[in-house]
Amino acid sequence: MTGGADLGIDYGTSNTVAVLRRPDGRSRALLFDSSPLLPSAVFAAPDGTLLTGRDAERGMRTDPAAFEPNPKRRVDELSVLLGGREYPVTALVAATLRQVAAEAVRVAGGPVGRVSMTHPASWGPARRRVLLEAAALAGLPEPVLVPEPVAAAAYFTAVLGMRIVPGQSVVVYDLGAGTFDASVVRRTPGGFDTLAYRGLDDVGGLDLDTAVFDLVCAALDRSAAPVAARLRRPASPDDQRQRLLVWQDARAARESLTRNASATVYVAAAGQDVLVTRAEYETAAEPLLRRTIEVTLATARESRVPADGFAGWFLVGGATRTPLVATLLLRATGRTATVLEEPQLVVAEGALHCGPPPPAPAPEPVAVPGPEVAAVADVVPAERSGVPALGRSGAELAGIGLVASAAAAALVSGAIAPATGGPPADWLIAPTLGAPLAVLTYYRVGRLTRPGRRLVDAVTVLATVALCAYAAATALTAPAQTNGGVVAGRAICVVAPAVAAVIWTVRLLRR
Repeated sequence: MTGGADLGIDYGTSNTVAVLRRPDGRSRALLFDSSPLLPSAVFAAPDGTLLTGRDAERGMRTDPAAFEPNPKRRVDELSVLLGGREYPVTALVAATLRQVAAEAVRVAGGPVGRVSMTHPASWGPARRRVLLEAAALAGLPEPVLVPEPVAAAAYFTAVLGMRIVPGQSVVVYDLGAGTFDASVVRRTPGGFDTLAYRGLDDVGGLDLDTAVFDLVCAALDRSAAPVAARLRRPASPDDQRQRLLVWQDARAARESLTRNASATVYVAAAGQDVLVTRAEYETAAEPLLRRTIEVTLATARESRVPADGFAGWFLVGGATRTPLVATLLLRATGRTATVLEEPQLVVAEGALHCGPPPPAPAPEPVAVPGPEVAAVADVVPAERSGVPALGRSGAELAGIGLVASAAAAALVSGAIAPATGGPPADWLIAPTLGAPLAVLTYYRVGRLTRPGRRLVDAVTVLATVALCAYAAATALTAPAQTNGGVVAGRAICVVAPAVAAVIWTVRLLRR
């Protein structure tokens, strides 16, 4: 659909931001309850309806077990249990996107045109598919997917007018609510390429909120120790409710400390306010933030761009409003980073300035060891099917080849060999399971939790190695054969699982 207003969406861990651009080029952030930040939280009402945004946060007070504050952190799971019901994770994401879509249509006065959605640069096909499926469930046009650092760089050039000529590179420091990502992107004639990126899954605004929450509990240890104990380890629904309320106040206090020297957190269970100073907060947060600086410096080195060759250092994400972030980066690099008043809006608006994907994208190169990271396309082509498109990577092509090998081996061992007087088919058929196992792992584990993916990968590697060994042993001990079909069957049954074992061993080690 074209001709309407374009919509840029940054679906975040804690908040979702959407920016609408009218045909005349004017852009504005959509407002939800007078705020550009729409909480990404969802709440399962008793009738099964999913409430979103601030309605979800209000619902949490009645039934904490039916509340999910950060669906994006559950993206690797097939389903989420809320209030005794299981919901597909795509349904949770779609519920928030549906609210965004409704507001966009209301403001635009009609259907939207092109939709751009951002995602972390590290997200693979399975995670990106969740966004695509959720957008379809929400009734949105098929979105163009844009890596977050590319969208951020586009914002600084297209919206702020910063001059970055082709060949120059910038560092994007993205501290969101759930994760941290550092990227180096290079300007090209057609947009931006990602030269290098690294990230931390355990550092984000939520972890800074935890630092404030821990300071509150430590203060309560001195005045209301039983309350502090229940907040740390809630044993009842009421304890859980109190914990969530204090957590929300801790987040508000953390945001206040970006502007003020102190903030208070009210603890209803103790009937008292707890004072938290910026100095206390920065002392608690500094170890976390130093890790992000180390990752940023490592990413810059990995890009092989000279230290004085960066055109800018850009701070993106709401948590970068913490003054200590810019201070630590200045100390480490000697460069003053570009800080914005509303860094949480950068990615959503920047996505609007990233063009649609080319009609025939080139295949991605196979990853090889080395300090350089292969360039990432400016915009990732949308994928609708449950199986990644052909040509996406060498691993996928290898997987498809292994399926073909397995089918050929099964045909040889189950039909050709017996028909030509070959040996019994049992030892020939069994090893062919290695290839389908490996391919099944590649296409299905993207929806499991990270430990689950590692476990399934490990089991697959062991299975393929065992089947390969079995095939080799039986082939060596079987009577010599001159029949070409039997010889070919043996070769395929040994080689296919062996190749599968190598590919998925490398894949497991790269996780």
